[in-house]
Amino acid sequence: MKASFVAQTDVGLKRDENEDSYLVDEKNCVFIVADGMGGHAAGNLASRVAVEGICAYFQRLNPSSSAQIFPYGSNPDLSETANKIANAVSAANDKIRQIAGRNEQLSGMGTTVVCAVLDDRLITIGNVGDSRAYLFRQSGYRQITEDHSWVNEQLRKKLITAEDARTHPWRNVITRALGSRESIEVDIFEERVRGGDQILLCSDGLSSMVDDVSMFEILTDAGTTQEEKCDRLIEEAKKAGGSDNITLILIRFMEE
Repeated sequence: MKASFVAQTDVGLKRDENEDSYLVDEKNCVFIVADGMGGHAAGNLASRVAVEGICAYFQRLNPSSSAQIFPYGSNPDLSETANKIANAVSAANDKIRQIAGRNEQLSGMGTTVVCAVLDDRLITIGNVGDSRAYLFRQSGYRQITEDHSWVNEQLRKKLITAEDARTHPWRNVITRALGSRESIEVDIFEERVRGGDQILLCSDGLSSMVDDVSMFEILTDAGTTQEEKCDRLIEEAKKAGGSDNITLILIRFMEE
Protein backbone atom coordinates (compact mmCIF):
# COMPACT_ATOMS: atom_id res chain seq x y z
CA MET A 1 0.00 0.00 0.00
CA LYS A 2 1.42 3.37 -1.03
CA ALA A 3 0.89 6.42 1.16
CA SER A 4 1.49 10.13 0.73
CA PHE A 5 1.23 12.79 3.40
CA VAL A 6 1.09 16.51 4.05
CA ALA A 7 1.90 18.08 7.44
CA GLN A 8 1.13 21.69 8.37
CA THR A 9 0.95 23.90 11.43
CA ASP A 10 -0.33 27.44 11.95
CA VAL A 11 -0.26 29.70 15.01
CA GLY A 12 -3.91 30.66 14.51
CA LEU A 13 -5.36 34.10 15.16
CA LYS A 14 -5.34 34.46 18.95
CA ARG A 15 -2.01 33.01 20.15
CA ASP A 16 1.36 34.74 20.02
CA GLU A 17 3.33 31.51 19.85
CA ASN A 18 2.78 28.01 18.54
CA GLU A 19 2.70 25.39 21.30
CA ASP A 20 1.88 22.57 18.87
CA SER A 21 4.52 20.28 17.42
CA TYR A 22 4.46 17.61 14.75
CA LEU A 23 6.99 15.18 13.34
CA VAL A 24 7.08 12.67 10.48
CA ASP A 25 9.61 9.83 10.37
CA GLU A 26 9.26 8.52 6.81
CA LYS A 27 11.79 5.70 7.31
CA ASN A 28 9.86 4.16 10.21
CA CYS A 29 6.42 5.37 8.99
CA VAL A 30 5.75 7.24 12.25
CA PHE A 31 3.46 10.31 12.34
CA ILE A 32 3.00 12.44 15.48
CA VAL A 33 1.00 15.52 16.51
CA ALA A 34 1.26 17.06 20.00
CA ASP A 35 -0.44 20.07 21.62
CA GLY A 36 1.51 21.55 24.52
CA MET A 37 0.20 23.29 27.61
CA GLY A 38 1.62 25.13 30.59
CA GLY A 39 2.48 28.55 29.16
CA HIS A 40 4.25 29.62 25.99
CA ALA A 41 7.75 28.30 26.62
CA ALA A 42 6.61 25.29 28.64
CA GLY A 43 3.91 24.21 26.20
CA ASN A 44 6.16 24.47 23.18
CA LEU A 45 8.91 22.56 24.97
CA ALA A 46 6.59 19.80 26.20
CA SER A 47 5.11 19.13 22.75
CA ARG A 48 8.55 19.21 21.13
CA VAL A 49 10.03 16.83 23.69
CA ALA A 50 7.10 14.49 23.13
CA VAL A 51 7.37 14.24 19.34
CA GLU A 52 11.18 14.08 19.37
CA GLY A 53 11.20 11.50 22.18
CA ILE A 54 8.67 9.22 20.48
CA CYS A 55 10.49 9.47 17.17
CA ALA A 56 13.85 8.76 18.84
CA TYR A 57 12.42 5.63 20.46
CA PHE A 58 11.48 4.15 17.08
CA GLN A 59 14.80 5.16 15.55
CA ARG A 60 16.90 3.40 18.20
CA LEU A 61 14.96 0.13 18.43
CA ASN A 62 17.10 -2.97 18.65
CA PRO A 63 14.96 -6.00 17.67
CA SER A 64 17.43 -8.43 19.29
CA SER A 65 16.81 -7.04 22.77
CA SER A 66 13.28 -7.18 24.17
CA ALA A 67 14.43 -5.14 27.18
CA GLN A 68 15.34 -2.25 24.88
CA ILE A 69 12.14 -2.57 22.88
CA PHE A 70 9.82 -2.66 25.91
CA PRO A 71 11.55 -0.94 28.85
CA TYR A 72 8.11 -0.16 30.34
CA GLY A 73 6.81 -3.67 29.84
CA SER A 74 4.41 -5.10 27.26
CA ASN A 75 0.75 -6.01 27.18
CA PRO A 76 0.16 -9.49 25.71
CA ASP A 77 -3.25 -8.37 24.48
CA LEU A 78 -1.68 -5.74 22.23
CA SER A 79 0.32 -6.09 19.01
CA GLU A 80 4.06 -5.47 18.95
CA THR A 81 3.55 -2.11 17.24
CA ALA A 82 0.94 -1.10 19.83
CA ASN A 83 3.34 -1.97 22.65
CA LYS A 84 6.06 0.04 20.95
CA ILE A 85 3.79 3.09 20.81
CA ALA A 86 2.85 2.71 24.49
CA ASN A 87 6.52 2.42 25.46
CA ALA A 88 7.54 5.37 23.27
CA VAL A 89 4.87 7.59 24.84
CA SER A 90 5.87 6.47 28.35
CA ALA A 91 9.49 7.35 27.60
CA ALA A 92 8.44 10.80 26.39
CA ASN A 93 6.31 11.25 29.51
CA ASP A 94 9.32 10.50 31.72
CA LYS A 95 11.49 12.98 29.79
CA ILE A 96 8.92 15.76 30.15
CA ARG A 97 8.62 15.14 33.89
CA GLN A 98 12.40 15.09 34.30
CA ILE A 99 12.76 18.45 32.53
CA ALA A 100 9.90 20.02 34.50
CA GLY A 101 11.33 18.68 37.75
CA ARG A 102 14.60 20.53 37.18
CA ASN A 103 13.03 23.92 36.52
CA GLU A 104 10.29 25.51 38.64
CA GLN A 105 9.25 27.75 35.74
CA LEU A 106 8.33 24.63 33.76
CA SER A 107 6.36 23.02 36.57
CA GLY A 108 3.03 21.69 35.35
CA MET A 109 3.95 21.61 31.69
CA GLY A 110 2.36 18.87 29.64
CA THR A 111 1.13 17.89 26.23
CA THR A 112 -1.41 15.84 24.39
CA VAL A 113 -0.19 13.44 21.72
CA VAL A 114 -1.57 11.34 18.90
CA CYS A 115 0.85 8.96 17.18
CA ALA A 116 0.26 6.71 14.16
CA VAL A 117 2.55 3.95 12.87
CA LEU A 118 1.91 2.52 9.42
CA ASP A 119 2.70 -1.07 8.43
CA ASP A 120 1.40 -1.74 4.91
CA ARG A 121 -2.42 -1.86 5.28
CA LEU A 122 -2.47 -1.67 9.07
CA ILE A 123 -2.22 1.63 10.91
CA THR A 124 -1.79 1.59 14.69
CA ILE A 125 -2.68 4.75 16.61
CA GLY A 126 -2.02 5.77 20.20
CA ASN A 127 -3.39 8.87 21.89
CA VAL A 128 -3.30 10.76 25.16
CA GLY A 129 -5.44 13.88 25.56
CA ASP A 130 -7.67 15.44 22.91
CA SER A 131 -5.50 15.51 19.82
CA ARG A 132 -7.39 13.30 17.41
CA ALA A 133 -7.17 10.75 14.63
CA TYR A 134 -9.92 10.42 12.02
CA LEU A 135 -10.57 7.95 9.19
CA PHE A 136 -12.16 9.47 6.07
CA ARG A 137 -13.56 7.44 3.18
CA GLN A 138 -15.74 8.48 0.28
CA SER A 139 -18.57 6.56 1.96
CA GLY A 140 -18.23 8.28 5.33
CA TYR A 141 -15.95 9.18 8.22
CA ARG A 142 -15.22 8.20 11.80
CA GLN A 143 -13.29 9.64 14.71
CA ILE A 144 -10.89 6.87 15.70
CA THR A 145 -9.56 8.22 18.98
CA GLU A 146 -11.47 9.09 22.14
CA ASP A 147 -10.85 12.49 23.74
CA HIS A 148 -9.52 12.46 27.28
CA SER A 149 -11.40 15.58 28.32
CA TRP A 150 -13.97 16.70 30.86
CA VAL A 151 -16.64 17.41 28.23
CA ASN A 152 -16.19 14.01 26.62
CA GLU A 153 -16.68 12.32 29.99
CA GLN A 154 -19.92 14.27 30.38
CA LEU A 155 -20.97 13.32 26.86
CA ARG A 156 -20.44 9.63 27.53
CA LYS A 157 -22.56 9.95 30.67
CA LYS A 158 -25.19 11.78 28.58
CA LEU A 159 -25.08 14.74 30.94
CA ILE A 160 -24.49 17.22 28.08
CA THR A 161 -25.20 17.20 24.34
CA ALA A 162 -22.68 17.31 21.50
CA GLU A 163 -23.73 20.90 20.83
CA ASP A 164 -23.17 21.78 24.51
CA ALA A 165 -19.71 20.23 24.31
CA ARG A 166 -18.62 22.45 21.41
CA THR A 167 -19.27 25.65 23.39
CA HIS A 168 -18.89 24.55 27.00
CA PRO A 169 -16.53 26.79 29.04
CA TRP A 170 -14.69 23.66 30.25
CA ARG A 171 -14.24 22.18 26.78
CA ASN A 172 -10.46 22.66 26.99
CA VAL A 173 -10.07 20.82 30.31
CA ILE A 174 -7.93 17.73 29.66
CA THR A 175 -8.17 14.70 31.95
CA ARG A 176 -5.06 12.92 30.67
CA ALA A 177 -1.80 14.38 29.34
CA LEU A 178 1.91 13.62 29.13
CA GLY A 179 3.74 15.16 32.07
CA SER A 180 0.73 15.14 34.38
CA ARG A 181 1.52 11.92 36.25
CA GLU A 182 4.31 9.40 36.74
CA SER A 183 2.60 6.63 34.79
CA ILE A 184 0.62 7.41 31.65
CA GLU A 185 -2.12 5.31 30.06
CA VAL A 186 -2.14 5.26 26.27
CA ASP A 187 -5.28 4.36 24.31
CA ILE A 188 -4.49 2.15 21.30
CA PHE A 189 -6.48 1.67 18.08
CA GLU A 190 -5.78 -0.40 14.98
CA GLU A 191 -7.33 0.22 11.58
CA ARG A 192 -7.01 -1.62 8.27
CA VAL A 193 -6.88 0.90 5.44
CA ARG A 194 -7.62 0.60 1.75
CA GLY A 195 -6.97 2.62 -1.37
CA GLY A 196 -8.59 6.04 -1.22
CA ASP A 197 -8.67 6.18 2.59
CA GLN A 198 -7.37 9.25 4.40
CA ILE A 199 -6.14 9.39 7.99
CA LEU A 200 -6.14 12.82 9.63
CA LEU A 201 -4.15 13.52 12.80
CA CYS A 202 -4.83 16.94 14.31
CA SER A 203 -4.67 19.13 17.39
CA ASP A 204 -7.88 20.52 18.86
CA GLY A 205 -7.12 23.86 17.22
CA LEU A 206 -8.65 22.22 14.15
CA SER A 207 -11.23 19.82 15.58
CA SER A 208 -12.72 22.40 17.98
CA MET A 209 -13.13 24.96 15.19
CA VAL A 210 -14.22 22.86 12.19
CA ASP A 211 -17.02 20.33 12.56
CA ASP A 212 -16.61 16.76 11.31
CA VAL A 213 -19.06 17.17 8.42
CA SER A 214 -17.18 20.18 7.08
CA MET A 215 -13.89 18.29 7.33
CA PHE A 216 -15.44 15.37 5.44
CA GLU A 217 -16.66 17.65 2.64
CA ILE A 218 -13.23 19.24 2.28
CA LEU A 219 -11.29 15.99 2.36
CA THR A 220 -13.52 14.19 -0.14
CA ASP A 221 -13.39 16.99 -2.71
CA ALA A 222 -11.86 15.15 -5.67
CA GLY A 223 -10.89 18.39 -7.36
CA THR A 224 -8.27 19.41 -4.79
CA THR A 225 -4.78 18.19 -3.89
CA GLN A 226 -3.73 17.08 -0.40
CA GLU A 227 -1.94 20.40 0.09
CA GLU A 228 -5.04 22.34 -0.92
CA LYS A 229 -7.21 20.28 1.43
CA CYS A 230 -4.88 21.07 4.35
CA ASP A 231 -4.84 24.75 3.41
CA ARG A 232 -8.65 24.78 3.37
CA LEU A 233 -8.91 23.08 6.75
CA ILE A 234 -6.62 25.68 8.32
CA GLU A 235 -8.50 28.47 6.57
CA GLU A 236 -11.82 27.17 7.90
CA ALA A 237 -10.41 26.95 11.44
CA LYS A 238 -9.36 30.57 11.18
CA LYS A 239 -12.71 31.64 9.77
CA ALA A 240 -14.33 30.05 12.83
CA GLY A 241 -12.15 32.15 15.14
CA GLY A 242 -8.71 30.51 15.03
CA SER A 243 -8.56 30.63 18.82
CA ASP A 244 -5.80 28.02 19.12
CA ASN A 245 -2.79 26.73 17.24
CA ILE A 246 -3.75 24.49 14.31
CA THR A 247 -1.72 21.42 13.40
CA LEU A 248 -2.53 18.50 11.15
CA ILE A 249 -1.03 15.57 9.26
CA LEU A 250 -3.07 14.17 6.38
CA ILE A 251 -2.14 10.69 5.12
CA ARG A 252 -3.66 9.36 1.90
CA PHE A 253 -3.50 5.70 0.86
CA MET A 254 -3.26 4.44 -2.71
CA GLU A 255 -3.20 0.96 -4.20
CA GLU A 256 0.14 0.13 -5.81
